[in-house]
Amino acid sequence: MDSNSVKQNIRKVRKDMGLTQKEMADKLGISRTAYRNLEKGETKVYSNHISRMAELSGKAEEEVVLGY
Repeated sequence: MDSNSVKQNIRKVRKDMGLTQKEMADKLGISRTAYRNLEKGETKVYSNHISRMAELSGKAEEEVVLGY
Protein backbone atom coordinates (compact mmCIF):
# COMPACT_ATOMS: atom_id res chain seq x y z
CA MET A 1 0.00 0.00 0.00
CA ASP A 2 1.32 3.40 -0.89
CA SER A 3 0.76 6.71 0.85
CA ASN A 4 -1.49 7.82 -2.02
CA SER A 5 -3.99 5.12 -1.13
CA VAL A 6 -3.92 6.00 2.55
CA LYS A 7 -4.60 9.69 1.95
CA GLN A 8 -7.42 8.83 -0.48
CA ASN A 9 -8.94 6.50 2.11
CA ILE A 10 -8.72 9.15 4.83
CA ARG A 11 -10.42 11.68 2.54
CA LYS A 12 -13.14 9.14 1.71
CA VAL A 13 -13.84 8.44 5.38
CA ARG A 14 -14.22 12.18 6.04
CA LYS A 15 -16.49 12.70 3.04
CA ASP A 16 -18.57 9.62 3.91
CA MET A 17 -19.12 11.23 7.32
CA GLY A 18 -20.24 14.45 5.62
CA LEU A 19 -17.56 16.53 7.34
CA THR A 20 -15.42 19.37 6.10
CA GLN A 21 -11.68 19.29 6.69
CA LYS A 22 -12.19 21.85 9.48
CA GLU A 23 -14.85 19.75 11.18
CA MET A 24 -12.70 16.59 11.03
CA ALA A 25 -9.69 18.52 12.28
CA ASP A 26 -11.72 19.81 15.23
CA LYS A 27 -12.83 16.27 16.07
CA LEU A 28 -9.21 15.09 15.93
CA GLY A 29 -7.99 18.03 18.03
CA ILE A 30 -5.67 19.37 15.33
CA SER A 31 -5.68 22.45 13.10
CA ARG A 32 -7.35 22.43 9.70
CA THR A 33 -3.95 22.97 8.12
CA ALA A 34 -2.53 19.94 9.92
CA TYR A 35 -5.49 17.84 8.78
CA ARG A 36 -5.21 19.11 5.22
CA ASN A 37 -1.57 18.06 5.24
CA LEU A 38 -2.62 14.55 6.31
CA GLU A 39 -4.97 14.30 3.34
CA LYS A 40 -2.34 15.69 1.00
CA GLY A 41 0.23 13.20 2.25
CA GLU A 42 2.59 15.93 3.43
CA THR A 43 2.43 14.80 7.06
CA LYS A 44 2.70 11.30 8.47
CA VAL A 45 -0.52 9.81 9.72
CA TYR A 46 -0.06 8.65 13.30
CA SER A 47 -1.89 5.76 14.85
CA ASN A 48 -3.77 8.05 17.23
CA HIS A 49 -5.24 9.88 14.21
CA ILE A 50 -6.27 6.58 12.63
CA SER A 51 -7.73 5.34 15.92
CA ARG A 52 -9.77 8.51 16.39
CA MET A 53 -11.00 8.51 12.76
CA ALA A 54 -12.06 4.88 13.16
CA GLU A 55 -13.86 5.67 16.40
CA LEU A 56 -15.66 8.68 14.88
CA SER A 57 -16.67 6.86 11.70
CA GLY A 58 -17.61 3.55 13.34
CA LYS A 59 -15.10 1.72 11.14
CA ALA A 60 -12.20 -0.53 12.00
CA GLU A 61 -8.74 1.04 11.89
CA GLU A 62 -7.81 -1.30 9.04
CA GLU A 63 -10.82 -0.07 7.08
CA VAL A 64 -9.74 3.55 7.52
CA VAL A 65 -6.23 2.78 6.27
CA LEU A 66 -7.00 0.13 3.65
CA GLY A 67 -10.32 1.51 2.46
CA TYR A 68 -12.39 -1.68 2.50
